[in-house]
Amino acid sequence: MTDQDTRKRGRSLNLFFVDGSPQGMLTAKIPNWTGHVLRTPRELLKDALARDEAQYPGVYLLLGAEEDSGEAMAYIGESEDMGKRIRQHDGKRDWWDVAVLITTTDKSLHKGSIKYLESNLLKKAREIGKAKLENRQASDPSPLSKAEIDDMESFLDNLMVVLPAIRVDLFEEEGRIAHTDKEDKTPNQTIFVIEVPKRGIKAEAKTRLGEAFILLKGSLVRPEWTGKGESYGKRKHKQLVERGIIKVEGEKATMMESYEFRSPSMAADIVLGRNGNGRKEWKLKSDGTTTFAQWEAKELGKE
Repeated sequence: MTDQDTRKRGRSLNLFFVDGSPQGMLTAKIPNWTGHVLRTPRELLKDALARDEAQYPGVYLLLGAEEDSGEAMAYIGESEDMGKRIRQHDGKRDWWDVAVLITTTDKSLHKGSIKYLESNLLKKAREIGKAKLENRQASDPSPLSKAEIDDMESFLDNLMVVLPAIRVDLFEEEGRIAHTDKEDKTPNQTIFVIEVPKRGIKAEAKTRLGEAFILLKGSLVRPEWTGKGESYGKRKHKQLVERGIIKVEGEKATMMESYEFRSPSMAADIVLGRNGNGRKEWKLKSDGTTTFAQWEAKELGKE
């Protein structure tokens, strides 16, 4: 069986809305996995921390936004008694409005394993940069055996399935290198363009309805971020420059690899060096006027 076949295999996830509301407290589990995840809005924190699993060893996330800038913020911590630690945060930190508690139903996590999880989650969150982290650098995790490390890596793999399903995208990469080239003969792919001649911008992207949006190698993009304030787009643009995926030469910047995004807007942000609406910025190459939004609506109408 290939890696691709494995990735395509379906998986089940059990969600339980504690008070019957999708906006309220919920728990998430994968069948045959001991992991247990609880997501709660801050206004229901008292009820959440009264639950048995809140007193277990585990890792927790506090999620919210900075009041002045609106920038996404997060705190990632670990504790052998999550409820006690989160109560301390409740009195000291005002910016968060959602807490996520991650533990196991059998209380099998110990100090070394939760510090391993915390360290790896912090590292991943920093690499992706979707939110400003209030954490200091995590301390080095306690040494674990090879078997324990394998167990924790498997735990993290399952966690990366659960968290996006409960509206936590802190660890989801917004793009990746797309291995595509001139010999790609995939049918029904449509080309879109953004051109701003006075800025030296001339970018092309391709997509198929319902699939990823790929900014193509050789596209000319803005060499620096010009938008105001902090944002994920700004951090992503900087990351692509630092990784050499965007090569800056004076006032010219070139995509050295094709790069796959989950939305046309993030691709447009990278091209333009500012936050924008990619559904309007991208135009169909074949006519130069039809926006991505108009094209998508027409294609959906056909289906």
